[in-house]
Amino acid sequence: MERHPEILRLLVVFFCLLFLGCLNPRIPGAASVESSPLIGEWVIVEQTTTPLMIIPLCRPIQKGTTVKFTQTTFEVYLNASGNTCDTYAYKASNNHLTFIKADMLFLCTYELMPNSLKLTSTNFFIPAESENPGIKKEIIATNQSVIITLKRR
Repeated sequence: MERHPEILRLLVVFFCLLFLGCLNPRIPGAASVESSPLIGEWVIVEQTTTPLMIIPLCRPIQKGTTVKFTQTTFEVYLNASGNTCDTYAYKASNNHLTFIKADMLFLCTYELMPNSLKLTSTNFFIPAESENPGIKKEIIATNQSVIITLKRR
């Protein structure tokens, strides 16, 4: 019977420590979350085909179009009005980007240099309707990659 007060004290100390551990506002690993090197504003300076579009709303994508990467979104600005033509969620890993819009997924690869970014895709950027619809059909039919070069703003 004499050992019960010691066990009771040990249990109280254990639960106090457990309670104090739960009150700690620091989340393990939260400080180690790194921001993506893609974050920021970029301007298209070169593309293999012009004009381009991004399904469903963004057209024409051409030299001078501004895009912005945030921690979780990719925003496209066609003009200086400050209004986005569309916003896509994205995930980046190992030089691959996955753009997400509703139930659509678009895949790209990217090459990041100090002040430029090169995006390559066969299905995210596609030729816009133009006077020569044969070019669009040819690129889509051959699954040819479209390459866009952006400069950091």
